[in-house]
Amino acid sequence: DATFQKLEGKKLSMQKNMVVAGLVALKAVGGDVTVIEKYTAKLIEVNLELKKLFAEHKKTPTQEANWTTMEHLKTITKGLLKMGINQNSLIASLYTFQPPVRLDYYDMQIVNKKHVQQPDKNYLVIYNRDKKVFVFKDYKTKDMFGEVEIPVNKKINSIINKFLKLNPDRKYLLEKNNSGTPLTRNNLGKIIPTLFASSGKTITLNIIRHIVASEAVDIVAINNAKELAGKMLHGSSMQLEYAKHD
Repeated sequence: DATFQKLEGKKLSMQKNMVVAGLVALKAVGGDVTVIEKYTAKLIEVNLELKKLFAEHKKTPTQEANWTTMEHLKTITKGLLKMGINQNSLIASLYTFQPPVRLDYYDMQIVNKKHVQQPDKNYLVIYNRDKKVFVFKDYKTKDMFGEVEIPVNKKINSIINKFLKLNPDRKYLLEKNNSGTPLTRNNLGKIIPTLFASSGKTITLNIIRHIVASEAVDIVAINNAKELAGKMLHGSSMQLEYAKHD
């Protein structure tokens, strides 16, 4: 109970991480069953609070304090690009000029189309100057979606071309000081906030992904559609099938 008191006042996500860590440790050493049950109950409690927060579609205090717009972040990225094409401006571009994936560029290898790919690696496949594809095989939801190929858009392609011209011997898209050693996910996660520090806010990848989703999704319209579906006595999927556009 004293341990749980230490959680008070901390972010729900941090509470969850701490409880999970404690639960894993207890199970690993064959801890007391009663204590494990208390940790399990606490984890359920925190998860319910998180689900409630998500269902309300409200920003957390941290998100509220650091919220901005993608237009603002794109302006910062453009400023970085004007100062020079380098790894930092490339990273900023990857997370603002296209839908932001998680930290899955961290050890992305640069290969040509003939390269024999490994089943658990991510790649930037270069077909020619105008055609490139991001191949994702190692990412959080790979069990759900499997291998995913995302064509590199024109803006990112142009930036990558300029970047590779300056770094012709590059093995990985993102490296530690041009060492031929790829970044870690942790490295990449720490770099992102530094790129947008001029905003006066702490812009993490999590914040960027939430901003993109919030600007793209009309929550009010979705909730109204769900309410209408209920009044029409059919589900949301049927509602979508009924709806037509010109």
